[in-house]
Amino acid sequence: MEIKDLFVETKEVISEYRAKAEELDRQEEELKMELTALQEEITP
Repeated sequence: MEIKDLFVETKEVISEYRAKAEELDRQEEELKMELTALQEEITP
């Protein structure tokens, strides 16, 4: 019984980690786009 609970808990943790990783990837892409836009503004 405890092993099954541990397995379910592990799956939940992995699922949460993946959701956070996807969010961070999305934020990184947004920041890269902003940085590119700023560099274009600054570059003569």
